[in-house]
Amino acid sequence: MADPRRRFRNKKRDEACSGLLAPVTIARREDAARMMQPKILLKKDRDREQETWDRERDKDRKLERDREAEPSPSCYPDTPPALKTMIVNRTGEVRPADRCQMPLAGGALVQGSGQLSAVPSSSVCAALVSSVPTSRDKGSCSGGAGTAGTSAGAPNALQELQPPRMNRPTPLIVANGIFNANARKLFHKTNTDFTVIGVLGGQSSGKSTLLNLLAAERSLDYDYYQHLFSPEADECIFATRHKLKPNNGQKSILRPRTETLQFFITRERHILLDTPPLMPVGKDSDHQDLYSLGTMAQLLSVCHILILVIDGLALEQLRLINAALRLRPTLHCKGYVRDHMPQVVFVRARAHRIDFEIQQRERLDKKLAYLYGPTGLPIYRGRGDARCLNTFLLPEVSSNKATAFHSCLGELVRQFRERILGCTRISMCHTSTELSEAIWFEILAESARKAAPHFEKIYAEIKLRHLDTRCQWRSDNWRTFSSNAES
Repeated sequence: MADPRRRFRNKKRDEACSGLLAPVTIARREDAARMMQPKILLKKDRDREQETWDRERDKDRKLERDREAEPSPSCYPDTPPALKTMIVNRTGEVRPADRCQMPLAGGALVQGSGQLSAVPSSSVCAALVSSVPTSRDKGSCSGGAGTAGTSAGAPNALQELQPPRMNRPTPLIVANGIFNANARKLFHKTNTDFTVIGVLGGQSSGKSTLLNLLAAERSLDYDYYQHLFSPEADECIFATRHKLKPNNGQKSILRPRTETLQFFITRERHILLDTPPLMPVGKDSDHQDLYSLGTMAQLLSVCHILILVIDGLALEQLRLINAALRLRPTLHCKGYVRDHMPQVVFVRARAHRIDFEIQQRERLDKKLAYLYGPTGLPIYRGRGDARCLNTFLLPEVSSNKATAFHSCLGELVRQFRERILGCTRISMCHTSTELSEAIWFEILAESARKAAPHFEKIYAEIKLRHLDTRCQWRSDNWRTFSSNAES
């Protein structure tokens, strides 16, 4: 009985010893994904390591293609994506492609502005960007100033560069003669393909109505009379009705609708300038010319095309133009052409039937050429035998229909737009300087700052030298004559 037990115990002991001494073979698969170690390289080492990077990149791409073709069941599912190497310049610049929000080690985000100082020096790994961005990274890169780095953010960046579109005119001169500097945001910073069109004329001469015809392009069957000419016009960009000013409970006094310089920018980037009337009724007689001279000097300095609305021959208007051309201030702007003069177009609004006759039109052209020719203004259009005075007639209409002496209203508006928009655009800057809308606005601000004080100073000097001295000389002579007579 004891012998079998002893043999069983010895056998069990021998098996345990043999199990400890037996070699153990551990099988492990070596097809795991190869990991790339992140490196921070200086710009000076980029050329030297370029070939090495290309070989490693080709090898990684080949391994990825092999894994996709023959997927292995033993691949680790939690393998992180490959990391790309970001080249950091010695001067602290970041490549434009990497100008987006970069995650820090603590989970915070830093807006990449192209400077290395945006990343703390204590965290070197903060400059590493994953080659396969997640949805959160895409959202962070598409917001803010880095929208140009993604395809979805590119249209938003372009929209931010575009100025807002206008739907009503904006005054350039606000209360107390202060220039509206906030209007700068409505002008494009880099656009150089624009045209400035201004209008000058007397009170109720039709200046705002002409600008309404240029504000938008409409079809020939558009009801111009109902929407732009009639007393119930409802689609006017520039208001054409008079303001009513109460006079201490008595009758209301009609005031001009346009009381200050205002502008409107069309979709075609035509800048339309509407002005208060020349020689306005109700202004102080001593300063009546000063208001008109300041406005006229501004438009002569900043317009490409200037529309002069005439109602017959106004000699006062001609006198003001001559004075504004001779006395306007000099603008010290870079590249600005000194003594710039715009292309002038004479428009006869509310023309009658007799004004459309050939003899009457030739007579009017001769008078305008004789009066405005010595001013030096470009008042002609065409060249050679086709050179003629730049005039246009708009009849006084009561409907859209054609009459015996003029076409329908839609055709007249089309001809008027072609005449104005087809005029030669005289540049106000030298060819070496590109005139953008933002630079033009600075020229306008400079002219507005100088115009009114300049003419007030001239008026004060003239009054001091001529008017006040003459009155004093007459009074002194009267006193001397009376004293001599008494003696």
